[in-house]
Amino acid sequence: MQSYCALKDHRHNTAVGNPALLNGQIATPAYVILEERLIGALDAFDVIRRETGCSLLFAMKSSSLAAALEMMRGRVDGFSASSPFEARLGRAILGGAGTVHLTSPGLRADEIDAVNEVCGYLSFNSLSQWERLRGRTSAALACGLRVNPGISYVKDARYDPCRARSKLGEPLAAVIRLLEARDGRLDRISGIHFHTNCDSADYAQLLATVRAVEPLLQRFRPPLEWVNADGGYLLENARNLDALYEAVDLLRTRCAPRVFIEPGSALIRNGVCLVASVADLFIREGRRTAVLDTTVNHMPEIFEYGFRPVISEEDRTGRYAYTLAGATCLAGDLFGAFRFAAPLEVGSRIIFEGMGSYTLAKAHMFNGINMPSIYALGPEGRVRLVRRFGYEDFLARWS
Repeated sequence: MQSYCALKDHRHNTAVGNPALLNGQIATPAYVILEERLIGALDAFDVIRRETGCSLLFAMKSSSLAAALEMMRGRVDGFSASSPFEARLGRAILGGAGTVHLTSPGLRADEIDAVNEVCGYLSFNSLSQWERLRGRTSAALACGLRVNPGISYVKDARYDPCRARSKLGEPLAAVIRLLEARDGRLDRISGIHFHTNCDSADYAQLLATVRAVEPLLQRFRPPLEWVNADGGYLLENARNLDALYEAVDLLRTRCAPRVFIEPGSALIRNGVCLVASVADLFIREGRRTAVLDTTVNHMPEIFEYGFRPVISEEDRTGRYAYTLAGATCLAGDLFGAFRFAAPLEVGSRIIFEGMGSYTLAKAHMFNGINMPSIYALGPEGRVRLVRRFGYEDFLARWS
């Protein structure tokens, strides 16, 4: 399979260490789209798409950065949205091409007209939502139902879509009972959407999920037209990638002719870095502290998950140890302890890797600290400014 070669190479020729990230071409703090990396990830998934016959959607919840979405146009079959705003942006990027899928547990009746206008597919999150809103959907909208297979692979319940009493999807057993009743309540349901994972590199888990839901999918009469197997899986360091091929084949041959997959982080995470500068240096209780001009509020999942970010300049055996701290008054605005081969100075650049997903999508201006600017770094090394934020953006939110 060509996909293994594409996967192996899709992070090569990275831009980290490029002089453009370390000099005055980029004003910090800054998110930088690493176009070569992003294209490499898209190419890797394109091989999988062609070899399996699946359709590829990008999950916009991980990033709605328009400049990155525009790079995906023509390289993906569409976008997956979690709100009408995301869906509208996705449609604006796609123009008349591609498709937009939406699923949301909080969808309101007054939002359905917008969904009808910009979406091709809507997966209802519950039977209650379906029965309440189905009459407002257009005939052109492909309606589906999100089901919860009840299979948990995620240890942290905060991020487990199949946790006990999950709000995400109708339990499998309830849908089976409705199919057995044959009372017409599922008429017009043409597809099924399921999601069981988060940041997994083991595609055997996807295959196990597909095998668990297959008996349900085959019960539909008339047969289903599509299945959305969602995302939650990574390509970097993937295990059992053959299981992805087997899962898509099983769905296409036994359940529905069209199968969608929805990578988010797998496409965008390594395609963006965050560049910061040291704003101050001092010693506290014998440990050097370097305050940066960024903050955990620019990468909230560091605080939320409690994980240690990857910094390209780190040298774990380096002589110089620092606590890297953020620029806000929050005492816990800390990135962790890092070692470097050379001492840091005020103005030294720090590059945070893997900042493409769930960073800009969640970032905010706590303390009135400005948002990082957004740049794009092309394969040829040319830098262009995409967006610069300022006081007007802060004022627009609060005035």
